[in-house]
Amino acid sequence: MHYGDLYLGKTTVLCKDTPAFIANRIGVFGMMAIMNTMEKLQLSIDEIDALTGPVIGRPKSATFRTADVVGIDTLVKVAKGVYDNCPADEAKEKFVIPAWLNKMVENNWLGDKTGQGFFKKLRELPAASAAGGRKRNPGAQPANHGI
Repeated sequence: MHYGDLYLGKTTVLCKDTPAFIANRIGVFGMMAIMNTMEKLQLSIDEIDALTGPVIGRPKSATFRTADVVGIDTLVKVAKGVYDNCPADEAKEKFVIPAWLNKMVENNWLGDKTGQGFFKKLRELPAASAAGGRKRNPGAQPANHGI
């Protein structure tokens, strides 16, 4: 338990043995819980990101820009892996992949690696540069907002 602290300068966290690294497990759980809430309350990507970024002390990338950086396919694989490999997990249902998220993977809207995910990479124009070279992808919404 002390190896990480002594030799790596890292704190070891003791946890029950479950699939997925602890950071992935916590991060993906949070993202999937947010996506479930988004569907239930019929909120938009912009509304969720406004609520899950700097206003609560998190990075300005909030939920959906972070998903694009991580990779939507990676997010789906980790969530599916937890769902499939943790049959007795008390929060298992949070890891069910929404149909609209599966559709994004089918469309190859995987985030930064494909240039399109929840946000779409724009050509480098002066207006695009001011917006970080990205705009929200209007096709990336839950089913009740249309894909």
